[in-house]
Amino acid sequence: MKNQSNFVLLILLMILLSLTVLEKANAHVYELPLACEGYYIPEQTWIADFDLGTALIEISNIYIDWSGSIKAEFAEDIVTGERFPMDAQFIADIYDFVTHDICGSAYLRTGAATYPNPEPFDLKSTFINGGWSMLLDGQGTIEIGFWGVSRPMTIITIEDPNGELISATLVIEGIPALQISEPNDGEFLLAGSTYTINWEDYRSDGNCPGSYLLDYSSNNGQNWITLDSNSITDTCSYDWVVPSINSEECLIRVLDATDPNIYDTSDGTFTIYECTLTTDLTGDCMVGFADLATLALDWLKCGNPFDPNCVQ
Repeated sequence: MKNQSNFVLLILLMILLSLTVLEKANAHVYELPLACEGYYIPEQTWIADFDLGTALIEISNIYIDWSGSIKAEFAEDIVTGERFPMDAQFIADIYDFVTHDICGSAYLRTGAATYPNPEPFDLKSTFINGGWSMLLDGQGTIEIGFWGVSRPMTIITIEDPNGELISATLVIEGIPALQISEPNDGEFLLAGSTYTINWEDYRSDGNCPGSYLLDYSSNNGQNWITLDSNSITDTCSYDWVVPSINSEECLIRVLDATDPNIYDTSDGTFTIYECTLTTDLTGDCMVGFADLATLALDWLKCGNPFDPNCVQ
C-alpha cells in the first residue's frame, strides 16, 4: 500500500511539473521602452498610453527597469532647528486605459545617503498589484512623477530635491490568449509567393478549436486589410498569397472571430517586396546558376507550336 501511495504521489508531482513547464513555455515578456528621460523637479510628471499589441489571459509580474539619480531635499525641524537631508522619490503608477482606475504602483526612494551629491540608481521596481486584471486587454496608461517624501508638520524644506531619469522600460510578464509565431519580426516575403501564417491559441492547449480572422498592415498598423472575409476555423495556420506591394512596415494581426478584443499582432514589422529582375527564371528573385541552367535547357526552343521556324 505504501509503494502504491508513493507511486500516486510521484504521478501527481510529474503532472504539476509538466503544468509548470507548460506555463513557463507559454509565458511572454513584453518590454515597452518609455520616452520619459530628463530632469525632474517636485510634482513634475510624465504620462503616456501604451498598447502591448495583444490580449493576455494571465499577468504574472509587472515591473519598471529604470536608471538615473536622485538628489535629496534639505529639511529643517522647526522645533529643534536640526537640519538634515531627506530622501526624495520617483513613483510610477499604471491605470486602466478606459476607466483610469489605478492598477498598480512602483516606488523608488533614495537620495539622502549621498547628499549633497545625486545618488545614482539602476534597478527594477516591482508594481504592487492593485488590479492587474484590468490590463488583460493589453492597453493601459503609465504615469511617472517625482516627489518629496511625506514629512511631519514640524519639518520645512530648505532646498528642494531633483531627479534625473536616464532610461526606463515597462516590463509585463504574462500569458497571451493568441500569439503569432510567423511572420513575427524581420522576415522578407516575396510578393506573389505563398506564405504560411502560424499562430497559437493558449486558451485551448494549442488545439485551435476556435474561429479566427486575419488582417495585415503595410504601414505599421495605421490601417488594416482583411486577408479573408471568411473566418478561419479549427486551425492555427493560413496559406497567404502575399500581395503585390513594397513595404518594410508590414504587420499581421490575428483576432478571435467571436471577440475582437482577443487578438495578437506581430512583435515587429516584416518586409514585402516585388521582384524587379526580368532574368529571374526560378522565381526566387535572384539570378544565379539555377537560372542559367534553366536557360540552357530551353536554349533556342520555341513556345509557339504553330511557328515552323521553331527549333524543337
